[in-house]
Amino acid sequence: MGNKKAKKETQPLEETKEAENTSEPKKFFSKVSSYFTDASKKLKPIIFKIGYFSIAIVAGATILTVVDLMSDNRVLPVTAIGKVDVGFLPQDEAIEKIEKEKNQFINQPLFFNLDGKTVEIKPEDINLAINSQVSAYRLPKYNFEKDTILTSVFSTFTSRQYSPAYSFDSNKLIALLRQNYNLFESKAENARLYFEGDELIISNEKKGFKIDREALFSDLEKRITNFESKTITIKLIDDIPTVTAKQLEQSKENIEQKINKKIALVTDDLTHSITLKNHLNAVRFKVGSPIYFQTVENTFFPIANAREPETREIEITLSEEELASNLTENIISKLEKPVSPAKIYKNDEGKIIIEGKAEDGVSVPLDKLVQSIELASNQNISTVKIPVYIEKAPLEIDQELKDMGIKEIIATGHSAYYGSPPNRMYNIEFGTNKYNGLLVASGEEFSFNEILGPVDGRSGFLPEKVIKGNEAVTEYGGGICQVSTTLYRAALLAGLPITERAPHSWKVNYYGQSMGHGLDATIYPGVKDVKFLNDTQGHILIQAYTDGPEAYFKIYGTNDGRKTVLDGPYGGGLSYRWSRIVTKGKETVIEEDIWSQYRPIPVPKPASDE
Repeated sequence: MGNKKAKKETQPLEETKEAENTSEPKKFFSKVSSYFTDASKKLKPIIFKIGYFSIAIVAGATILTVVDLMSDNRVLPVTAIGKVDVGFLPQDEAIEKIEKEKNQFINQPLFFNLDGKTVEIKPEDINLAINSQVSAYRLPKYNFEKDTILTSVFSTFTSRQYSPAYSFDSNKLIALLRQNYNLFESKAENARLYFEGDELIISNEKKGFKIDREALFSDLEKRITNFESKTITIKLIDDIPTVTAKQLEQSKENIEQKINKKIALVTDDLTHSITLKNHLNAVRFKVGSPIYFQTVENTFFPIANAREPETREIEITLSEEELASNLTENIISKLEKPVSPAKIYKNDEGKIIIEGKAEDGVSVPLDKLVQSIELASNQNISTVKIPVYIEKAPLEIDQELKDMGIKEIIATGHSAYYGSPPNRMYNIEFGTNKYNGLLVASGEEFSFNEILGPVDGRSGFLPEKVIKGNEAVTEYGGGICQVSTTLYRAALLAGLPITERAPHSWKVNYYGQSMGHGLDATIYPGVKDVKFLNDTQGHILIQAYTDGPEAYFKIYGTNDGRKTVLDGPYGGGLSYRWSRIVTKGKETVIEEDIWSQYRPIPVPKPASDE
C-alpha cells in the first residue's frame, strides 16, 4: 500500500502542471458564477421595490388621467349658485339642479313690508325670469385641453358663490309698490311757473320722499341669489327738489326772455313757430351742468363756484307728454308718411307697369324734436331744423329694364293745386295718366304735346277755365298746365337740358302752392310746348300720378353723378328769377337763370245789361 501511495505522489512534473492549467478557467467561471449568485441575492429585493414603484407611478398616472378626463366640462369643486351646490357636476346636471330650485322659488310670491304692512307681489307681475342654462354656462368649468388636475385640486381650497342669471322689470316693481302703499303723492316737486292773469308767478318747491331703489334692488338680488322668500323691508329716503323758488326768482328775467322767444321749427316743406309762454304746462326746470374751462394741456377744471348747484344757471326742460298733442297736430302729422315700395316690369303685352309710388318713408321722432326745442330755448336759437328720418323705398325693377338704364329714381317733380274746381281736378288726373310709364331713349327730345294729343271732349277732357290772350275763358282741358308744370320741375331737378318752356301770362296761385312762383310751364297744342333732352347714357322712365290735389312726376334712370342746385325764387310781384346749376364731378354742365315775367290780371269786364 505504501508503494502505491508513493507512486501516486511521484507523478511526472509535466503532468501535474497540465492538471493545474486545466483547473484555472474552472475556478474563474466558478468565481464569476458565485459573484452573480451573491449579487442576485442582494439585488433581488431592490429590483422588486423598483418594479412596485414603477407600477405605482403608472397606476397613479393612469388614475390622474382618468380623473382629468372625468373632470372635463364639469363645474369646479366648491362652487354654488346661491345656496345650490353644483360643484363637480356636469353642466346638464348643474342646469337640472338650478332649475329645480328656481321653480320652487319662482312659484311663490315675493314679500315686501313698509311700516308694518306686508304685501305680496307675484314674480310674473314684475316679469321676473331666471335662466338656469345661462346661469350654469357662466360657472367656471374644468377644461381638459387647457387645465391640469392641479386646477381641480387647488380649486377645492376656495369656495365660489355666484348669482343666477336673472332679470326683472324694475319700473313695474316700483309702480306696484307705489300703488300698494299709496306713494304717488310723495314725489318732490320743483318750483314752477304759472300765470295769474298776465302776471308770471313762481310756485314754491315741495319736498317729498321716495323708495330707496338701491337698497330695494340689493335686497331683492340677495333673495333671488339664494332662492329664498324672506320679507324685504322697504326703506324710504328724502326726495329733495332740485330747483327752488329762490333759484327761479334769481333767474326770472332770463327765464322770461326764454319763454317769450318765438322758435321757428322748419323743414324744406314746413315752418311752424312755437312760444313756450303758451305752453307753460310743458315747461320744467333743471340746474345747469357745471361750467368747465380747458387748459392748454387739455385738462378741464370747473370755473370758480360752479360746483355748487346754487351758482349754476337754471335751464328749461320740456315735458314730451305735454307737447305731444301740439307737435303731432302741427308738424308730425303733416310730415310723416309711410314708405311706399315700387315694382316696375313689362307685362305680357310689353306695356310697362309701375306698381307702387317708390316714396321714401318719413318719420319725425318726437323726443328728438322736443330736445331740439329745449336746446333752442336755452341757447337763444331762433330757428331749429325739424329732425326727420328717411326710410328709402324698396325698388324692384325687371332686368330687361335695368339693362336699358332704368335703375333708380333720379328726380321727383311736385306741384299742388288745392282749391281747384272739380273739372280742373279731373283734367289734371286724366292728363297725368297719359304720361305714366313712358320711356325716353338716350339722345331723344321729349315733347309734352306729342304725348298729350287732342284736347277736346271726344278725347276725354272736361271744360274748365284757361288763359287765352288777355282773358280767362272756358275750354276743354283747363288745368292741363298743372301737368306740364309738374313734368317741367322733374326735368329741372333731374339736371336735364330744357329745350322749350314758357311761363303763364298771369301769375296763377295754383303754381305757387309748392316750391313758390316762377317754376310754371304753360302749354297750348300747336303754340306752346314743354320739351327736354335725355342726354344721359341710357333710357329714362317717367312715372306720373296724382294724390289728392297734388301731382307727382318721377324720373327713373341711371345716376351719372350729376347734381342739381335749384335756387329761388328771387324777386316778387310779377317778376321772378330762379337759378339752376348742374354739375358733374368738378364740371359745370348747366348754369342758367330761369325768368318768369307775368302780366297783371285784367279787371273783369262788367256784366252785360242785356
